[in-house]
Amino acid sequence: MAKRCIFTIEMAHNLVLYHYEGCGPCRRVKDTLRELGLEIEWRDIHQSEEALQELLTVGKLQQVPCLFIDGKPLYESSDIIRWLREHYGKTATPALTSGI
Repeated sequence: MAKRCIFTIEMAHNLVLYHYEGCGPCRRVKDTLRELGLEIEWRDIHQSEEALQELLTVGKLQQVPCLFIDGKPLYESSDIIRWLREHYGKTATPALTSGI
Protein backbone atom coordinates (compact mmCIF):
# COMPACT_ATOMS: atom_id res chain seq x y z
CA MET A 1 0.00 0.00 0.00
CA ALA A 2 1.12 3.49 -0.78
CA LYS A 3 1.89 5.83 2.07
CA ARG A 4 0.79 9.41 2.13
CA CYS A 5 2.02 12.22 4.29
CA ILE A 6 -0.82 13.96 6.12
CA PHE A 7 -0.20 17.13 8.04
CA THR A 8 -1.72 17.48 11.47
CA ILE A 9 -1.76 20.70 13.41
CA GLU A 10 -2.06 21.03 17.13
CA MET A 11 -4.02 24.15 17.91
CA ALA A 12 -2.21 26.35 20.39
CA HIS A 13 -5.03 28.90 20.44
CA ASN A 14 -8.80 28.92 20.68
CA LEU A 15 -9.86 30.38 17.31
CA VAL A 16 -13.35 31.46 16.20
CA LEU A 17 -14.04 33.23 12.90
CA TYR A 18 -16.96 35.65 12.68
CA HIS A 19 -18.10 36.02 9.09
CA TYR A 20 -21.05 35.99 6.72
CA GLU A 21 -21.60 34.23 3.41
CA GLY A 22 -20.81 36.34 0.36
CA CYS A 23 -18.17 38.43 2.12
CA GLY A 24 -15.07 38.51 -0.12
CA PRO A 25 -12.53 39.21 2.64
CA CYS A 26 -14.13 36.45 4.73
CA ARG A 27 -13.71 34.03 1.83
CA ARG A 28 -9.99 34.85 1.62
CA VAL A 29 -9.58 34.06 5.33
CA LYS A 30 -11.56 30.81 4.98
CA ASP A 31 -9.44 29.83 1.97
CA THR A 32 -6.31 30.38 4.07
CA LEU A 33 -7.75 28.26 6.89
CA ARG A 34 -8.39 25.44 4.42
CA GLU A 35 -4.94 25.83 2.88
CA LEU A 36 -3.33 25.54 6.31
CA GLY A 37 -5.54 22.60 7.24
CA LEU A 38 -7.09 24.41 10.19
CA GLU A 39 -10.55 23.42 11.34
CA ILE A 40 -12.01 26.10 13.56
CA GLU A 41 -15.48 27.26 14.50
CA TRP A 42 -17.13 29.72 12.09
CA ARG A 43 -19.97 31.94 13.31
CA ASP A 44 -22.16 33.57 10.67
CA ILE A 45 -23.42 36.94 11.97
CA HIS A 46 -26.24 37.00 9.39
CA GLN A 47 -27.53 33.58 10.46
CA SER A 48 -27.13 33.91 14.22
CA GLU A 49 -28.24 36.84 16.34
CA GLU A 50 -26.17 35.34 19.17
CA ALA A 51 -23.01 35.44 17.00
CA LEU A 52 -23.70 39.07 16.07
CA GLN A 53 -24.17 40.02 19.72
CA GLU A 54 -20.94 38.24 20.72
CA LEU A 55 -19.07 40.13 18.00
CA LEU A 56 -20.53 43.48 19.12
CA THR A 57 -20.03 42.82 22.83
CA VAL A 58 -16.42 41.70 22.66
CA GLY A 59 -15.18 43.30 19.47
CA LYS A 60 -17.26 46.49 19.66
CA LEU A 61 -17.54 46.53 15.83
CA GLN A 62 -19.94 44.91 13.39
CA GLN A 63 -17.08 44.17 11.01
CA VAL A 64 -16.11 40.87 9.47
CA PRO A 65 -13.99 38.95 9.09
CA CYS A 66 -13.04 38.97 12.72
CA LEU A 67 -10.93 36.21 14.21
CA PHE A 68 -11.25 35.78 17.95
CA ILE A 69 -7.93 34.50 19.25
CA ASP A 70 -8.32 33.23 22.79
CA GLY A 71 -11.30 35.58 23.11
CA LYS A 72 -9.58 38.67 21.69
CA PRO A 73 -10.69 40.10 18.32
CA LEU A 74 -8.45 40.59 15.31
CA TYR A 75 -9.93 42.44 12.34
CA GLU A 76 -8.88 42.96 8.71
CA SER A 77 -8.45 39.93 6.46
CA SER A 78 -4.82 40.72 5.64
CA ASP A 79 -3.93 40.93 9.35
CA ILE A 80 -5.83 37.70 10.09
CA ILE A 81 -4.13 35.84 7.22
CA ARG A 82 -0.72 37.13 8.29
CA TRP A 83 -1.35 36.00 11.88
CA LEU A 84 -2.54 32.55 10.76
CA ARG A 85 0.50 32.04 8.54
CA GLU A 86 2.90 33.21 11.26
CA HIS A 87 1.37 30.91 13.89
CA TYR A 88 0.27 27.88 11.86
CA GLY A 89 2.01 28.05 8.49
CA LYS A 90 5.10 26.13 9.58
CA THR A 91 3.88 24.19 12.61
CA ALA A 92 2.26 21.32 10.74
CA THR A 93 4.02 18.09 11.54
CA PRO A 94 3.88 15.27 9.02
CA ALA A 95 2.36 11.98 10.07
CA LEU A 96 2.80 8.97 7.84
CA THR A 97 -0.32 6.97 7.22
CA SER A 98 -0.85 3.97 5.03
CA GLY A 99 -3.67 3.21 2.67
CA ILE A 100 -5.20 6.65 2.65
